[in-house]
Amino acid sequence: MPDGEPDEAEQVGVDTFFAWGHNFYGSEDRVCADSLAVRSRVAELLGSARQCVIEVEAAYRREFLPPLSRERPRPDPDAVRRASALEALAGQLATLQGQVAVLPLPGDATGMHRRHAPTGIMEGLADADRRLTGQAELLRRAIATAGTDQLADRPGPVGERVARLKEAIDTRRGLIMA
Repeated sequence: MPDGEPDEAEQVGVDTFFAWGHNFYGSEDRVCADSLAVRSRVAELLGSARQCVIEVEAAYRREFLPPLSRERPRPDPDAVRRASALEALAGQLATLQGQVAVLPLPGDATGMHRRHAPTGIMEGLADADRRLTGQAELLRRAIATAGTDQLADRPGPVGERVARLKEAIDTRRGLIMA
């Protein structure tokens, strides 16, 4: 290969990265990559919590909502209410998982790094991501250790954790969208 080809290929690679909106592994791209990693891990935590609720709901339905028969032509209304509450919690966790997945990236706002870097937005984002991750893990732990009654009867410890996670999501979204 002549000496000029690797330089040409490297330049084309850099130009292509810039065309894609990347700064060829610059600090902005590392921040975006970190943000994507955090969002991915938080979504995994929420997915784990959701799976736990789904399993509790299935076990609850098997035990307390057997198939209808002549002896039991109608289901127990309290059991139906609790099963519905568990189903709603699983749906709420799926919604939160989706909200985390679509949180804006640090580079989504045009020129955000140049405009906000002096004000400490990156430190604020790191704090918000730590809080978001912590709230997701605390929610997962609360769900993993909660009984059916605690999961079905909200508000309670799980309901409080859900509310705190929503606040963390809103705080993080506000940092980027401000």
